[in-house]
Amino acid sequence: MESREQVSDKNLKLLRLKTPEWAEKYKVGEDAFWLHDVWYQYAILSSEKLRADDPTIPEIFAMNLDGFLAVSDTYPKQYRNLGILHEAKEFSGPLDEGSCARTLEYELGQASLLQVYSMSEYLRFRLGFFEKIIAYYENKERNEKEEALLSRLYKSREYLEKSIQTIEVPPSEPRLIG
Repeated sequence: MESREQVSDKNLKLLRLKTPEWAEKYKVGEDAFWLHDVWYQYAILSSEKLRADDPTIPEIFAMNLDGFLAVSDTYPKQYRNLGILHEAKEFSGPLDEGSCARTLEYELGQASLLQVYSMSEYLRFRLGFFEKIIAYYENKERNEKEEALLSRLYKSREYLEKSIQTIEVPPSEPRLIG
């Protein structure tokens, strides 16, 4: 069952929140935002309650499960919309090894529109986030789908590391390109 309903009205797209039954007991709120011509609605889930049921789940997360968009209540408020944007965008098309990194590049390009004012702080946050998600998948038995996800996460980490290097190089010094 699709948890998210897409409704088009001329050029507008509404991604409406439909919370699956399993998530109701973890839900502590909802939020929404407009970006371009899309309205994104998402749930905020209690990290504490989820981790009480499964301690292996990372403390901080963003997810798109069959169209159900959610973030943990521990995800910094100022970055939640970008986390949701990433999840919605990445899973809106075919997945391949580079799809997460390409989505991350798009996400970073939208950061100023979603009121992220310090790109270096945001990049460090995202790198730490990806490190935690990678550790979660590395430390569990994985199926084929999770192996593919881990491969995408590695590519994204690499992209973030290069992005941080580029920002940290003073303008008078040569910048890494590639």
